Amino acid sequence: MEQRSGFLSGRQSVGVKLALIPLIFILAIGFILSYVVLSQYERRSDAEVIHVVVRQRALNQWYVKDLFLASLKQKNDYRYWRDQFIQTADSLLTGGEILTRLNGKDTFRVEAAPSAEIRIKLQESKKLIQKIAEQETVFLALSPQAPQFPQRVIGIEKINLELHELTRDIADLYTQNAQSKIDEMIRNSILLSLAVAVIGLLLNWLISRAISRPLLNLAEQAKKVANGDLSGEAIEVRSQDEVGQLTESFNQMKLGLREIMQQNIQGIRSLTASTSEIMASTQQQSASTQEQVTALQETTATMEEVRQSGAQISERARHVAAEAESTVNITEKGLQSVTETVTDIEGIRFQVNQVAENIVNLSEKNRAVGDIIALVTEVAEQSNLLALNAAIEAAAAGEQGNSFSVVANEMKHLANQAKDSTRQVRTILEDIQRGIGKAVMLTEEAVKKVEKGRQQMEVSENTIRHMADTTQQSIQAFQQIVAATNQQQLGFEQVFQALLDIRQSTEQTAAGTQQLNQASNSLNRMGQELQQLVARYHL
Repeated sequence: MEQRSGFLSGRQSVGVKLALIPLIFILAIGFILSYVVLSQYERRSDAEVIHVVVRQRALNQWYVKDLFLASLKQKNDYRYWRDQFIQTADSLLTGGEILTRLNGKDTFRVEAAPSAEIRIKLQESKKLIQKIAEQETVFLALSPQAPQFPQRVIGIEKINLELHELTRDIADLYTQNAQSKIDEMIRNSILLSLAVAVIGLLLNWLISRAISRPLLNLAEQAKKVANGDLSGEAIEVRSQDEVGQLTESFNQMKLGLREIMQQNIQGIRSLTASTSEIMASTQQQSASTQEQVTALQETTATMEEVRQSGAQISERARHVAAEAESTVNITEKGLQSVTETVTDIEGIRFQVNQVAENIVNLSEKNRAVGDIIALVTEVAEQSNLLALNAAIEAAAAGEQGNSFSVVANEMKHLANQAKDSTRQVRTILEDIQRGIGKAVMLTEEAVKKVEKGRQQMEVSENTIRHMADTTQQSIQAFQQIVAATNQQQLGFEQVFQALLDIRQSTEQTAAGTQQLNQASNSLNRMGQELQQLVARYHL
């Protein structure tokens, strides 16, 4: 039977299916925890980046402060803070390694700026710090008592304030980016939890359905079998687990019960029909035995009449045999006449064929004459043309050509007569050709009729020959009949003695028939009871 394939293909046992439910939930919880841990690790990296961005503000302040102290000749570490600020800004901008602590050696890697806005502000911060750095030499060269010193201090302070605000904006942007990731993590965690819950419930429902549905179907079918309903198709086995094995066993059990009940029903029907036939037969036999006794008496009287009839049949058979011999002689004479007729028809057919060949030869010669006439016609036309040319020459010769003109006219007259004669001859030849064609057709028809007559005579010959053979066989059969009738007389005596024996056997049969009738009545009652028992089952 057909089986499903896939995750719930039915190849797993019921225990494995039940164990899948908690296993699926455990895997789902582990997946969610892994996602949360990875997200938290990423948030930790974001916190370190925010710490570095906030540290940029401190580097800026330290840089400006040390720059002012250096102008007072007190301290000169401002370059370190400036370089650290620029290096950190580069790492935040394009991604790279950053010191975890300024005085340490440990570093961690940061990704490139997550947004275009942050990249722009980081680039602006580099420009501002570089703008201050461009003024370092001039500023440090001034004396604090110089008139330009306060203005330089105010300019640097102004740039410092812009840089301070810019670093604060950058820190806010990184904080917002981290917060959005946290929100996304929370949202994804909720969605994952809901998805896991839905998938878990769905798988739980599918597994439960894969186990309970065939069981419910099996229970329903079992209830039908308990009520005597063995009809319907076998339950489809969709799994190879315990439920599938139980279903397969149930189908085999139902099929076995159905076959047993069908055999029982057929056997009971056969038994009932047989007992009914036996009852009818015994009743008929009982009646017929009485009739047989009467019939045997009548048969004995009839046997004498049959013996006398046999003698008459023997005499008549001898008379018919004599008549048949006479018929054979007449048939032989008719057969001889038919053979002679067939020979004559064959001669006629040969002569007709000869006539047909002569007509065909005549047709060929007629065509040859037509060709000669065509040649004569052509000669006449040439003569006519020659006469025309001669007349033209005579006219050109004048009086001297008169005699020649007369000859030319005569030639023309003769050529015209020749053409007319050939035309008439051709017409006559065409008539002759048509007559020859009709003669050929009639000759062919005559040949066909002669052939058909010959075939019919052959059929007649075969028929008469068959009649002669049949008559000869009839004579032999009548001779056998005569011999058989003599043997019948002896057989009639034996039949009469056999009839006496049959009468005695018939009386014994009547007594046995009465006992058989009683036994068949008992079997009929038993068959009816069995039919009532199996009637409650539906196949």
